[in-house]
Amino acid sequence: MTLHAKNKELAICLKLIEQKLAWGSGEDWATDDFEKLSDLIRAETKVHLSVSTLKRLWGRVRYESTPTRTTLNALTCFLGYQNWHVFRQHIQQSTAEMSNTEEEEDSIPKLERAESSVAKYRWWIVSVSVLVALFGATLFLVQFSPKNPASKEFKFSSKPVTTGIPNSVVFSYDAKAAGIEPVYIQQSWDSTRRVSVDKNGTYHTAIYYEPGFYQAKLVVGSQIIKEHPLIVPTEGWLATISTETVPIYLEQKSYLRSDELHLPIDTIISQGIKMQPQAPVIKYFNVGNFEAIGLNDFSFSTRVKNTYGGGNSACQFSSIILLTDGMPISIPLSQKGCVSELSLLDGERVISGKENDLSSFGIATDDWIEVACKSSAGKMIDYYINGALVYRSVLPAQKLKILGLIYAFRGAGAIKEVQLADSKRVVFKAFPA
Repeated sequence: MTLHAKNKELAICLKLIEQKLAWGSGEDWATDDFEKLSDLIRAETKVHLSVSTLKRLWGRVRYESTPTRTTLNALTCFLGYQNWHVFRQHIQQSTAEMSNTEEEEDSIPKLERAESSVAKYRWWIVSVSVLVALFGATLFLVQFSPKNPASKEFKFSSKPVTTGIPNSVVFSYDAKAAGIEPVYIQQSWDSTRRVSVDKNGTYHTAIYYEPGFYQAKLVVGSQIIKEHPLIVPTEGWLATISTETVPIYLEQKSYLRSDELHLPIDTIISQGIKMQPQAPVIKYFNVGNFEAIGLNDFSFSTRVKNTYGGGNSACQFSSIILLTDGMPISIPLSQKGCVSELSLLDGERVISGKENDLSSFGIATDDWIEVACKSSAGKMIDYYINGALVYRSVLPAQKLKILGLIYAFRGAGAIKEVQLADSKRVVFKAFPA
């Protein structure tokens, strides 16, 4: 039983998520599974539920508080419902139609029914790579909130205090028009990073532990009144070792070479990180250091290899990510036998390896391989592995721009020969041959 099994509707919601994922009972999930679920929910709802929050919901961490409405909305939106209120109505209606003699488990409606009954609300996004845990750009609306106050009566802006990571950001705001409603500042899509502020105040500061593109929000009551883009850049290349709290930041001399970016396994171990049984995720960032270019006219190429395959890292999962001002482009890689777990992001959709043929992205990654992608005729994005065209996707309808590069490796990895260009010029180049 889950921690919140006494709440029948929440228990049904969690059971439906288990049915959708087909990973077995949540009681048997590992931390990796909760990380992946967090990524899936974020990709589909633009709301981030942390691993610790998900573990609490499934009773894996002792916590007696009731989930927030934002959390409940995210869970049910992931299932294809407009919000928690709509989900509850559906469950109550379904339960009322069932015989009192049925078993409790039989009272759980099938996922297919839930999805078909709210098809007009559901995003096409289905799945996302376990390594992509950084992104979101559009706001998540609470459908049952009171009328939105006039946004012109409010002011909201922000300013990073430095160019490095971690980075504090100073938010300036004017929310005196909020009246009796509480006022919050949310520093990204992550609703857990929403903090209450004095409606008569002027400033609030927050810290960002990873570089990237964020949508900062001024929230009054439960309505997002103002939001603006915020880029948290790096000073050149940055390497991190992910943890459940604050990442470990590495000195450039430990991974930056003239011909490649490579963090040795010995260096990872020297930071007190164990490679087995659970290998860490290593990330390389370069954000905000080159002119942004549009997805409708770009070409990108690089060479990568995954340098660790021990413990539970036999799949050697890796991702190459083009950070945009919306959904990123994420190119997944793994050993051939693991392609079912891959997901590709194309700037608008998430293409799951469980429902699509991504077998061409399964390749021996323990040696250097060439990966490339580029826009084609202003309509498509073409993906290449070692010079061969392996996948094509439709160019996103939204006009997105590439703002940065991120590489992620389960275990350890290296990169070189990085180049980003448009049809007129090379805008970024690193570690040439």
